[in-house]
Amino acid sequence: MKMFKYSKKRTVPSMFSFALPSMILIFLFFFLATTNTRSLKLRSNPNTSQGMVMMRLARKTLATYIYVGPSIERDKYNKANSNSIQINDMYAQVSDIEQYIKEERATLNKTDQNNMIVFLKIDKHIKMGVVADIRQALRNSGIVKVRYATVD
Repeated sequence: MKMFKYSKKRTVPSMFSFALPSMILIFLFFFLATTNTRSLKLRSNPNTSQGMVMMRLARKTLATYIYVGPSIERDKYNKANSNSIQINDMYAQVSDIEQYIKEERATLNKTDQNNMIVFLKIDKHIKMGVVADIRQALRNSGIVKVRYATVD
């Protein structure tokens, strides 16, 4: 029976120190690949005023941003150097807002539909009639939480 017994005790080999930087890099790439960052290309240039009270969002997936300001690009909805309305990543008119919000709410869960928040980033020089039209379209689509966002 002695021929089947090992004279040395087996140990688990220790981790080599030169492997640590590569493991840290692997973890870094893992977290970079799994996190989802939302990038948005602004097509209007809202020059918003500074806010006095700020709050942090609990869930950013429930937020929809509407930018109103002078247009940077020429599009089918507006002429160059005119006011434009941008919802998330597309140009729109006031009549398009209601339909877009209803489509956004349809993608959410039933419990999250009432918690949807719309942020308005509006230029200082936009007339209040445009803002009133946007708010009326939001009311018609069932949005009750409307916030004015500050400058980032």
